Amino acid sequence: MKRLVISLIFLLFKFTVVFAQQNKAMDRNSIPDSLIAYMSQAIDSNQIRSYMQGLEEFGSRHTLNENHPEVVFWLTSQFSNMGYSESNYSTHPFDYSIYEFDSAFSNTQFNVAAKIPGHVQDSVVVVGAHFDSYNSYMQSHDDVAPGADDNASGTAGVLELARIFKHFDVQPYYTLMFVAFAAEESKMVANTDGATEFVKMLNEEGKHVHYMLNLDMISNDDTGINGLYVNRADYDIKNDNWLFNRVNELASEHTDLSIFYDEHGKDSRTDDLPFHDAGFNTMYFAEYDFSPNYHQETDLVEHCELDFAAEVVKLAAGILVDAAIRPAPLRYTYTVNSNDGESLLLKWNKSESQVSHYNVRYGIEQGQWTDELQVEDTLVFFSQLDPSYEFFFEVEAVSPINSPSLPATTNGRLFKTPMDQGILLINVSDTNLAGVTNDSLDSYYEYLTNPFVVTSMHADTASEITLELLADYSTVIIHNESRNPKFRITKRLKNTFRGYLDMGGNLMLTLYQPTLIFEQPYGYGLKL
Repeated sequence: MKRLVISLIFLLFKFTVVFAQQNKAMDRNSIPDSLIAYMSQAIDSNQIRSYMQGLEEFGSRHTLNENHPEVVFWLTSQFSNMGYSESNYSTHPFDYSIYEFDSAFSNTQFNVAAKIPGHVQDSVVVVGAHFDSYNSYMQSHDDVAPGADDNASGTAGVLELARIFKHFDVQPYYTLMFVAFAAEESKMVANTDGATEFVKMLNEEGKHVHYMLNLDMISNDDTGINGLYVNRADYDIKNDNWLFNRVNELASEHTDLSIFYDEHGKDSRTDDLPFHDAGFNTMYFAEYDFSPNYHQETDLVEHCELDFAAEVVKLAAGILVDAAIRPAPLRYTYTVNSNDGESLLLKWNKSESQVSHYNVRYGIEQGQWTDELQVEDTLVFFSQLDPSYEFFFEVEAVSPINSPSLPATTNGRLFKTPMDQGILLINVSDTNLAGVTNDSLDSYYEYLTNPFVVTSMHADTASEITLELLADYSTVIIHNESRNPKFRITKRLKNTFRGYLDMGGNLMLTLYQPTLIFEQPYGYGLKL
């Protein structure tokens, strides 16, 4: 244990030295949380103001304005001034047509992007914002549309993130892309938009988007509560959007933001929508206090709260560090009781990311670890354990650049049982529409299992079913002949079934409408 503590102190000291020497490359072994903290301190609201002012000074950034090439050049110049080489920033043209102001128009629009190549270059993390603007009272594309909050603020946030990541010379695991999207404002009446075209380009290049973060309107805070909407569409059925679950933790540790969750579906989403529709994990940041200057001539920097925008960028930096540097967290970490009273097997699914090894910690108290192991396999056998304690475990996937994932945790208890009590019959049914009662169902299954020794019980919820309950029986039959809305086969119950099967038990499940019983939107497999 002392050796581990000394190692961590050394890494933190090394990180501090690197931070002090700003012209030197960031140590790749830096602890991600420490990196987020230092980056947050370096984010500059005055720099964000400068970017926003520079965009506002174009007068209008409407897609049909003749100054579009000048805006694109200004954006590329910002990346160049940050130190990005010509090979790492680029413009991406696409054909654009729209019927507006009672006329049809066509031109070429340009997305602008900079990148920091990662260890994995065919999988990218994207942070983006649209840089075009609009005024609801425009009579022509030459009319004023300053668009400070919408969306010079989001674009400035992307630029500040690009500056900070370059300043610290961060070496990401996944390639990190900072993108200013064209042509978002009129996407409902145009033939395409910048984000859609960017997704097409990535698909054509065979690149997978590991994560996409969108910033749109992040500088209005009229009530002074630093309120931020975090949006993930309500039709998103994925349960593995782990960064979405990190928002509150990162916000409380590194910002003064008040987080609100907004799930209004497609209508409320902007440049993240094409990424989401392509099957990628996305998140969308937007101000909680909606700007009263939206799509007006008064949408000026002087009406924006730049300190609030800086807080949003701090949270975005934390999300990007986790997305671009850490491997994805492990799924399905669980323990198996060996039924000998002294051994536990710790198992987990292989990481979805490329990893060099796994760090495993265990102890009798969460966070107070007895030892740490480095393993390349996806299981560890622990023997000669004290049966009077419950044991806690933590597993991290570690990338080839020595960056750990967020830890996956589980726990396990030792016990020894002869499994000599025959069959346990668990009825989780409700009385069905045909009037079949629970008693009649139990009688039916008892008839089927005659002449074996049978113990019957009714369980209303999955939480009543534990490994300790099952362990005395050689066979367990769980039947649900009609839908019981209280009963769900959760991740915890799946782990219980795994442990029971690994102890040598026999398990039979008979279920009514498995898609409603298993804790997942689709699919029938238990995947034990």
